[in-house]
Amino acid sequence: MRPSTALLVVATAVLALSVADATVETTCKEAAAKDEQVNYKFCVYELGKHHLSPGADTWGLAKIAGNMGVNNAYGAISDIEVLQAKPGTDAKTKVVLGQCHDLYDSMKFAFARAYDEINARNYTAGKEEAAKAVT
Repeated sequence: MRPSTALLVVATAVLALSVADATVETTCKEAAAKDEQVNYKFCVYELGKHHLSPGADTWGLAKIAGNMGVNNAYGAISDIEVLQAKPGTDAKTKVVLGQCHDLYDSMKFAFARAYDEINARNYTAGKEEAAKAVT
């Protein structure tokens, strides 16, 4: 799955903050019900692999998802930088990669702000920042 798609899944999980009985499965089920682009199995896999997920409540899962968004954006930025530095990359491609770099950098900071807001239990602002990350 491409990093942008993975970030969309994570962001949607962050937006599913209204789960009453939070588990990875119930959070992903609600996220998939709210957005057809969310693949339930992938969401469970991604959120479930974090070592804090099994005991996390809704707040904890939202923070995990926000943190995963930051980490995925960092990974994409790193991949882009490798492609930009690759010998033989023409100027036109470098410009396009630079635009991608800027978009992922914006996503990274939006996810970081979402994480901070969720950590402060300001869910409305956290949802807004997560939405910015994928728009």
